Amino acid sequence: MHDSMSARWLRWSLTAIAVLLTVIVIELSALIGPVQPRASAQILDGGQQRKQLLEAQQTTNMKLDRILQHLRTQAIKVKVVGTDKDSKNTTAPKPRAATR
Repeated sequence: MHDSMSARWLRWSLTAIAVLLTVIVIELSALIGPVQPRASAQILDGGQQRKQLLEAQQTTNMKLDRILQHLRTQAIKVKVVGTDKDSKNTTAPKPRAATR
């Protein structure tokens, strides 16, 4: 009688452990979610990067040339909104003395 009691107890314990492990597996699979593709590193193409930098530099130089040409040949209207003298007239707050 004692052997059947311990066998039943062992079966019940193993069943309970199996159920708990199943619950844990389900929870973990829900937390992980769908597997997303991993990021892969790309091998940098130094020649392509250099070409892009040179093209950007050429574009910048063309824009600067147009600005310089405009400044040399055409009149520019300027309206002064503020001057350096205006900023000197404003007084900064005096620093407070250090207290201990």
